Amino acid sequence: MDTYGRIWDLRTGRCIMFLEGHLKPALSIDFSPNG
Repeated sequence: MDTYGRIWDLRTGRCIMFLEGHLKPALSIDFSPNG
């Protein structure tokens, strides 16, 4: 586990966003349908 987050396009298998800045590993994520 590392301290980076990645958002993947499941259709292409490509990483489309790379998130950094966490001091510890992120163990979960939550998305909101309205942003």
